Amino acid sequence: MRLIFRVISLVGLLFVLYGTYRSLYASNSNQVDEGKICINVAGFSTCPYFQRARSLAESLPSEKFSALVDGLPRDIWNQKKYDLQKSIPGAEQHQTSPMVWLGCGGQSLQFIGGASEFVDYAGQKGWSAGMVSELN
Repeated sequence: MRLIFRVISLVGLLFVLYGTYRSLYASNSNQVDEGKICINVAGFSTCPYFQRARSLAESLPSEKFSALVDGLPRDIWNQKKYDLQKSIPGAEQHQTSPMVWLGCGGQSLQFIGGASEFVDYAGQKGWSAGMVSELN
């Protein structure tokens, strides 16, 4: 039984590490075109705040924005959160779902915060004003 638990834990950890690598460093099908603003949203998939941030990120015009969304089971999220805190400047103290940051594919990373901070940030930038006012 202990061996099964350790194998499951190791597989979960590998999944988290791969997901972190993919979202921060990998150049793959999520590669962002030059000039697009890359918005990352990561959190546990059933969290209403994650869903709020995901909805806003995915509603932004794809001509200008690239939304990379990573919704995870809660136990996997709790592991990934610590990797993100170490990898994203400014995210060290963030404890909740979701985490939202700008930058990918070699771009510098800028931590925004959680769902409320993302909605505020988007409103300040004038991004999709109709959607921002609906979410407030």
